[in-house]
Amino acid sequence: MTKILLTAIILTIGLNAYTFKELKLGCDAGTMKSCGNVGMMYEKGEEVEQDYVKSAKYYTMACDKLDMFGCYSLGMMYRLGDGVKKDIFKSMKYLILACEGGNGNACFYAGVNYYKGEGVKQDTEEAKEFFGKACDYEDARGCKNYAMIKMGLMETIGLGMSGIEEHEKACTDGNMTACYNLGEGYKKAKDYDKAFKYLNMACEDEDMSCNSLSDLYEEGNGVPQDKEKAFNLRLESCGYLPNHCANIGIQYETGDGVDKDPFKAAKFYHSGCIIMQKDKACYRLGMMYYDGRGVRLCMREAKQFYGMACDYGNSNGCKKHSEMDKSGK
Repeated sequence: MTKILLTAIILTIGLNAYTFKELKLGCDAGTMKSCGNVGMMYEKGEEVEQDYVKSAKYYTMACDKLDMFGCYSLGMMYRLGDGVKKDIFKSMKYLILACEGGNGNACFYAGVNYYKGEGVKQDTEEAKEFFGKACDYEDARGCKNYAMIKMGLMETIGLGMSGIEEHEKACTDGNMTACYNLGEGYKKAKDYDKAFKYLNMACEDEDMSCNSLSDLYEEGNGVPQDKEKAFNLRLESCGYLPNHCANIGIQYETGDGVDKDPFKAAKFYHSGCIIMQKDKACYRLGMMYYDGRGVRLCMREAKQFYGMACDYGNSNGCKKHSEMDKSGK
């Protein structure tokens, strides 16, 4: 998708254009976006001690004033149990509200919950609707899931799928999403020659395809191994889809296909963790803060990012966070 999405997210969460004190004054005066940003600062521990309870309080105030970022953030806090008791039903309430107000991230997670039947009755058609709304708001994940459900590919993208002829026709007619889905299907089925064919076609216009194509170059599947090419494809896709930034960070950290650079590694981990909430990026960023590689050594930051990794489902993050708790770090 476009760079507009990344810019919009950054502007929403703020670039410290205002101090915490100024934002709190704005919130007290009734400015809804100020309340949302105060909540974000408490959540991230920016200029104040990290406090999820206060974060949830200010997100609630923002949402009560119909600030959709506040509603989305509150929905995610109920989804993860941060600052409030975990409640998937309340999470859905706020995610749907935020989605209806134009927040693409909220639409995506509402779609996920409908697809999995979490907090609502499982309903694939409803999931498709919410993924479609997310796509309308330029959320690439929503576009991908909408296309896969519509073409009967959500359960399995393998070659036994129905609709493969429809995909091939659509791809031939220039539908790059169809080309991407075919490429992913052949990749999963380990028919790498055909996977390369379709992903290479889609990569001309579909950023997700470029990232998948990079995996083929990385492993030498369906194409001669070329780690430099793989790196360049991931670097390009990271600019549009920050959920791919963790892989770039790993390459910079390990020097795999690129000169080792821990500072750049930390930068890409930060993008992958903070913006797109990827557990792997959060975990590795926690490691870097713990060891003082590419960032200043800081146990508080290490513990925070281990905790975020744990919240997003990373068992190693949970283990490291627990170890730091027990040792008093």
